[in-house]
Amino acid sequence: MWEPLERGDLQRPCIKTH
Repeated sequence: MWEPLERGDLQRPCIKTH
């Protein structure tokens, strides 16, 4: 489960890996 782009991950395509 990828969290909402609130940690500045919107620029990282790895949000799904976290």
